[in-house]
Amino acid sequence: MNAVAAQGQTCLLILPRGFYSFAQTLARGLKELGFETVIANDEYPENLFGKIISKLGLSLSHRITRRVLVGQVLEGHRYDLILVIKGRGLDAETAQLLNAHAHAVVGYHFDSFRFDRGPARWRHCVSRVCTFDYRDAQEEGLALVELFTSMPLVDTVPRRRYRVSAIMRNHSERLAYLDRVLVALDGMGSGDVFVHIFEANALTFLANFVRHPMLYLKYRKSISRRALPYDQYVDVLSRSACTIDYAHPRQTGITIRCFEALSAGTRIITNNPSVLKSAHFDSDNVIVFTPDTAASVLRQQVQALPLAQPAPRRRTVLDFLRELIGTGGTILPGHGPAQLPTSGAGAA
Repeated sequence: MNAVAAQGQTCLLILPRGFYSFAQTLARGLKELGFETVIANDEYPENLFGKIISKLGLSLSHRITRRVLVGQVLEGHRYDLILVIKGRGLDAETAQLLNAHAHAVVGYHFDSFRFDRGPARWRHCVSRVCTFDYRDAQEEGLALVELFTSMPLVDTVPRRRYRVSAIMRNHSERLAYLDRVLVALDGMGSGDVFVHIFEANALTFLANFVRHPMLYLKYRKSISRRALPYDQYVDVLSRSACTIDYAHPRQTGITIRCFEALSAGTRIITNNPSVLKSAHFDSDNVIVFTPDTAASVLRQQVQALPLAQPAPRRRTVLDFLRELIGTGGTILPGHGPAQLPTSGAGAA
């Protein structure tokens, strides 16, 4: 556990620590804004049992999480900012406790309430809660703060080796969507296609195999229990003319993959129509291919694309944090859409 600095602003960052490198990326961004950051998990115990009882919303999860947070990061400490990402193991009582240990408590959900209730249990108890999900922003009156890219900035755009790539963690109907896209583009078996499908554990492997056994056999050589190393992920995405994005059917928010593709000048084929609501995306860098769209329509859309790749555009973690908590590290009071800065950060 990091020690809280005696000087400068302090932040307690509570989030799913096992979610790729999200914690380290946010901590680096907070440091650039002047925060010394302590990191804690958003649900305890920090293991499979903890994930299960938290996902089920059991009070046992809330009690254990509250006790661990008090013992490890709250008792004897006060923070300028407590930033809670997802916060699945928290409840209203825990959120009230956070208020007693911080100048401001800000929450953020990178899932939708229809997929994971997350902050729905405690959102009314803290200073401000934002969401990445367009539908939740409208229905719940939350501020919409879109995600970002953490990919390194490249001086020159590399040659596009792959006509289409798909790098994804397997869930819901992702495998079926991937197959529909590749069949529509007649890409399966071509040397200019890159596919890597990550299975998180044996339980997801079994569930996904039962859901689509024939597709599992078809793509078996591309399915792995190991995530693609980040440097290889960056290389493949940067060398792809198009990449496939599949948002969970219960979500309308724009995934990090879309912002990473945007920063690489890589076009996106996605099932999520909400992408075109964003000021960062347009018909030159996004093709919306929904489950009820005919394959011939996708082929026509791809053929109609300009030969030149779109210019790379970056929305960074600093853009994200400044919208979430304020500009220049100044913490925004209150909550709701009216509190958002209007500088259009991240468009460049």
